[in-house]
Amino acid sequence: MLCGGLVLAGQPALQAATPVSVVPELPRGFRLLRPGTAYAASRYVAVEGQPFTHALRVETRLRPDNPWNIQLNVQTTAPVSAGDRLLATFWLRRVTSSGQAAHATFVFEKAGPDYDKSALRTFSLTDTNWHRFHVAFEAAASYAAGGAQVNFQLGYAPQTVEFGAVTVTNWFRDVTLEDLPDDHTYAGREPDAPWRSAAAERIDQWRRANLEVTATDADGRPLPHATVRVQMLRHAFGFGAAVAGRRLLATGTDGDRYRGVVTQWFNRVVIENDLKWPQFEADPALARQTVAWLRAHDIQVRGHNLVWPGWRYL
Repeated sequence: MLCGGLVLAGQPALQAATPVSVVPELPRGFRLLRPGTAYAASRYVAVEGQPFTHALRVETRLRPDNPWNIQLNVQTTAPVSAGDRLLATFWLRRVTSSGQAAHATFVFEKAGPDYDKSALRTFSLTDTNWHRFHVAFEAAASYAAGGAQVNFQLGYAPQTVEFGAVTVTNWFRDVTLEDLPDDHTYAGREPDAPWRSAAAERIDQWRRANLEVTATDADGRPLPHATVRVQMLRHAFGFGAAVAGRRLLATGTDGDRYRGVVTQWFNRVVIENDLKWPQFEADPALARQTVAWLRAHDIQVRGHNLVWPGWRYL
C-alpha cells in the first residue's frame, strides 16, 4: 500500500495522519560545527545523475578528540511527541579517506543538556558510489520545534564525504517501526566476519570455566545417577552499560521496563550524566538516589571524573 509516499508492504489500509518533515531538507539549514577551520570545512557541490542536484561536501582535515567535535547540525522545525515514529533518509558517498573506510554517525537528540538520544547509528563507506540510508526510530521524549536536533558526527580520521537529500519525517503513531525501512548494518556484521572467531576464543578463555558438582545425601554419601539442576544467579564476568538516573527512578510502565532491563542484563554501570559536575550541582539528590538504588540492587557503579583535560590544555 502507498501511504503518503511510503510503501507499507503487507499492511492493512491505514487512516494515517499526514507525515510531517521535522528538519529543513539539505542543503537548507545545516551548519558545520567544528573546533576550528583547521579541523574541517564544507561547501556545496553540483551533482549529476542522482535524485538531487546539489550535495554538501565535508572535509575532515584533522581528527579531533571525539567524533562529535565535528558535526553537521540542524534543529527541528516542527514539534515531536514522545513515542512518535520517525524516518530519516539521506544519501551519502565517500570522496576520499585516509583509511579503509569513511564514517558518519547519524544522531537525533535533545538540542541541549543532557542531549538525550532517540537514535544513534554509524555508517561506513568503502567505495565512492552514492548510497541511500534509512534510519527508523521512536522519539524518546517530546520536543517543541527547535527542541531537538539532527547531527552527523564526522570527527573521524581525515576523510571527505558528501551528503545529499537529507530528510527526517514524522509518521506519528500511525505506523510501527517495522513498517518503516531501516538499515541495520555495519562493517563486520556478517556471520563469517573475521573478528567473530577471535571473539569466540576470548569468550572461551575469559568467560567460561568448568563446574564440578558433587551430589550427596544428608549423611554425605554419594548419590549415583542424581539429577542436578543448576541455575546461574549472577554473572562473575562484568557486563556494563550507561544508565540515565531519571529513567531509572521513573514511575510507571516505562520506568519498570527500564529497571527490568538494567537488572536482568547488567551488573556494572556508569551513570550517563548525573554525576558530571554541572548536572550534579543542578540536582545532587537525583545522583545520590540513583547511586543508592544501584547499590541496593548489587550493581557496581562507576563515577565520573571532575576534570577532563585534553593534551591541548596541559
